[in-house]
Amino acid sequence: MRPRQRDRMSEDMLARLFSPFEQADVTISRSSGGLGLGLALCKRLVELHDGRISGYSAGLGKGSEFVITLPVEATLATDVRRSLRTSAFRSRRVLILDDNADVAESIGELLTLKGHQVKVAYSGPEGIERAKQFSPEVLLCDIGLPRMNGYEVARVFREDPSLKHVWLVAVTGHTFTEDVKRATDAGFDRHVAKPVDLEELDRILSEAGEQE
Repeated sequence: MRPRQRDRMSEDMLARLFSPFEQADVTISRSSGGLGLGLALCKRLVELHDGRISGYSAGLGKGSEFVITLPVEATLATDVRRSLRTSAFRSRRVLILDDNADVAESIGELLTLKGHQVKVAYSGPEGIERAKQFSPEVLLCDIGLPRMNGYEVARVFREDPSLKHVWLVAVTGHTFTEDVKRATDAGFDRHVAKPVDLEELDRILSEAGEQE
């Protein structure tokens, strides 16, 4: 399979190509937007089918090529389901609360591919209402929300008997010591910096609630 070529693909970029939030062209003059999650999603989809994806380029301005290799064994679907049921994995009900719809939905798609049950909300009041309906085990909550910030959301969760058990994870660009303390004081269990490191997020989801 050969997706459309790109004009900007340096050798050092190829080494980071499938990492989340990586983009080849980060100049201010970029004509098209994006989060740098597309290839990470592709990689996860291919791996779920026991396949491989790789990218090649002769250098800047010389185009690029992506190759996807997939097996054809009849037992593939069974193998994929078995891999999602390993002892190290536990499916979680995760609510993502972020007013940036692209970020929320992209992370939600990644977590869904990993086998989690995911719902998304875009404001504090909507997130609280969605939580009462969905009963999440984990809330991934942005701090810089309009109308009702993440700290206020956390306090509502901690004061509500039906929500106080939820594992609260602050997802934010505010990473100073005082920011972490403020999140802890508001009731958050963990503090994760943006852009989210997906391996760290996997660890947090696997540990959710264990210290209660």
